[in-house]
Amino acid sequence: MSEQNTTLAKKIEDSKKIILEAYEKFPLEKMRVAYTGGKDSLLVLWFDEVREFIKESKARYGITVDMMHNTDVSLHAEDGLGSEVRVADLNEHNRREVKRLDYEEETFTYEPESYVGNHLMKTVTCMLMDTVHSVHT
Repeated sequence: MSEQNTTLAKKIEDSKKIILEAYEKFPLEKMRVAYTGGKDSLLVLWFDEVREFIKESKARYGITVDMMHNTDVSLHAEDGLGSEVRVADLNEHNRREVKRLDYEEETFTYEPESYVGNHLMKTVTCMLMDTVHSVHT
């Protein structure tokens, strides 16, 4: 097996271990798979097979697909991705999360590749499942 295939096989094996650990740790109704809308996640939506897989999985396993969004952050990113967002303008929970990251700047860039933007757009959104905008599809 080539070194590249070995590396890929290890990543797949590690991913399976993480998923198994999550199944052992959390009840199924609390499980979530994050689709972040970043470039990697966005790419897969172009494939009809992925959309069909989601549709079939919903039917087969009786799962609900929730679209989650940290609206507090995006509302303050007036020009969309790439906008500078003032930390002081965010709600208390998001400000607390920024502080927890030891981020001390007054603004951050609203994009999935920025440290703070990534955390608020992905991790915090999943943590706030009950309080963020959620749409069942």
